[in-house]
Amino acid sequence: MFDMRLLPAFVAVADVLHFGRAAERLNLAQPALSQQIRRLEQQLGFLLFERDHRSVELSDAGRAMLPDARLALASAQRAERAGRQAATGVQERLEISVNIDLPARVVERARELLAALDDVDVRVVRQHQGEGLRDLREGAVDVVLGWASLPGGAPLRAVPVASDELRAIVRSDHPLAGVGDRVTRKAFARHRFVMFRREQSPDLFDWMVKAATGQDRAGLQIDEIAPLDDGGAAMVSAAATGPGLGMLHTGVFERASSPFMLTLPFAPPVYHDITLTWRPEAETAAVRALLAAWTP
Repeated sequence: MFDMRLLPAFVAVADVLHFGRAAERLNLAQPALSQQIRRLEQQLGFLLFERDHRSVELSDAGRAMLPDARLALASAQRAERAGRQAATGVQERLEISVNIDLPARVVERARELLAALDDVDVRVVRQHQGEGLRDLREGAVDVVLGWASLPGGAPLRAVPVASDELRAIVRSDHPLAGVGDRVTRKAFARHRFVMFRREQSPDLFDWMVKAATGQDRAGLQIDEIAPLDDGGAAMVSAAATGPGLGMLHTGVFERASSPFMLTLPFAPPVYHDITLTWRPEAETAAVRALLAAWTP
């Protein structure tokens, strides 16, 4: 019989196929995580991963073991929540902030996973990301589902659960509309473009501007627009009626498209992770259950 305490290490590496990122997720040093995986493989008598200096892949045996390993972890976490509820008489709570401008497929996946936590009192708040991160730091929510960014302040932990492509949105009569089927960062940065107000989500604003232009915001021509509940639609509308240029994730553009606007991939392409972010010192059993249930 193998040591069940080693299963979180296996599942974490299987989720991201990267020992460094898995170690960060588990708040372990990478050598300690590698040692746990080796110990588990020795106890099992077979390799879970095929790895070299460039890549990590599940072995056939690891792929076969993974679904039941996830179930075992979920069962253990459910038992923990049930025991805590019986001991304290208080139902476990999970308060999650969900960015209002995420692709519909990600929001639907969140609904499915949260509904499956039927022994947890779940409260969902739809917010702009800056508001969600503020509430996370103040302890008003337990976890934020949103775009990967560069948050300042006290350390937070984040794990990617999905990704989406960031593209230029271009009006049909804009000069960039006729230069080909892609746009370089240098070409994009030469033109005026629209963005949401930086004060709304400074970390996300800076990430997107840097990703699209290869530059910091200083010296760029940016028209910042007023925040709306549907930020994607506001960005498309402002670009269509203003400078004719902006940027948006493809999953958001599908919901807010305009007949006057088209999307052009950046060259090279820009992909933006969607993450679950939480405070490690305030990690609850309900947060761990959500993390375990969501497969990147």
